[in-house]
Amino acid sequence: MPKLLHHTAHWHRRATEMRSLAERTNEGGAKEQMLRIAADYDQIATRADERSKKPPADGRLDGLRNPVERGQRFQRKADSNPVIADSR
Repeated sequence: MPKLLHHTAHWHRRATEMRSLAERTNEGGAKEQMLRIAADYDQIATRADERSKKPPADGRLDGLRNPVERGQRFQRKADSNPVIADSR
């Protein structure tokens, strides 16, 4: 997972910015949508906080870093989805 998903403060900051924009708009539909987006950002922040407190469930991953950071790369087999392969 990208590291940005783990930054609780980033997502709370985005929620605060979105609420600020919502307060300044006069368009009712846009305001409601902005407030929903802010609530979604708060949910992302909560999940990021929960993830940061839990060890990986399967024990195979090195924390929550993405495969490329662990020296792995994606390989595509014919007629299939990408497969992660160790490049070390």
